[in-house]
Amino acid sequence: MNQFLTVAKQAINLHGESCVHTKVTNGTYDPATGSVSNSETNTTVTAYRKHLKATQFSYPNLIGKDAVYIYLPADSIVGLLSVSDKLSFGSSTYAIDSIQEHRALNELVMYRVVAYRG
Repeated sequence: MNQFLTVAKQAINLHGESCVHTKVTNGTYDPATGSVSNSETNTTVTAYRKHLKATQFSYPNLIGKDAVYIYLPADSIVGLLSVSDKLSFGSSTYAIDSIQEHRALNELVMYRVVAYRG
């Protein structure tokens, strides 16, 4: 296993908290009902959540919203993260605004997600 992935997992597991990753998969159009039905898959992962202060210079689209950075080990996510996914910590559900991948030794090690509520 990649040593950087091991260290990232140890740090996140030590300081992180349990959250639910909801993977939203776009469905297909049903002409009988006239709507699109999406499917959701829930997975429990450990993640580290850190407050994000949005300003006019950094993340201006998140001003007035409860915004956070969420750090996730890459091997805890099934498939790839998407901006349509959601992350829930207890009763707080965050929508993903952007995703940053961190790589080491040619391997995906960690995600840094910018997410918001409200």
